[in-house]
Amino acid sequence: MIDKDKLSHWLWPVLLGWAGYFSLLGIPIFHIWLGASIQKIAICAILCCAVQLLFTPLMFAARPTPQLPTGKNGQRMAASIGWIISTMIVLLCCVQYGKAIDQMHLYQRVIIITGTLAVFSTAAIVVGLWARKVSRLRQ
Repeated sequence: MIDKDKLSHWLWPVLLGWAGYFSLLGIPIFHIWLGASIQKIAICAILCCAVQLLFTPLMFAARPTPQLPTGKNGQRMAASIGWIISTMIVLLCCVQYGKAIDQMHLYQRVIIITGTLAVFSTAAIVVGLWARKVSRLRQ
């Protein structure tokens, strides 16, 4: 069982999740289909994982506890927004690295990164809701 009161149980899923994104999405989509180097994909995945690991303790501190059943919604919201913006900046830097900046391609890259974040965020919400439903059914 996952113990929501241990920070380590919050950090391991981050590492496993980004390893899965790299293996199941990074290599097939970005390397095979779009031709990006594996090194660049790995650096991007490692940086995104590091950003998420930096924001995870803030989310952990904002979780509901017996003393505060609703949690710290403001802190949770701030951490989520900071994490999403930081990840978007990292992805934009990874995509832009080594290329001349021109306005047309920059907008195109921002749209691609925003779409990717929207897809990953939606997938995370769906998996989270499904896991929550399964955990409630088991109780």
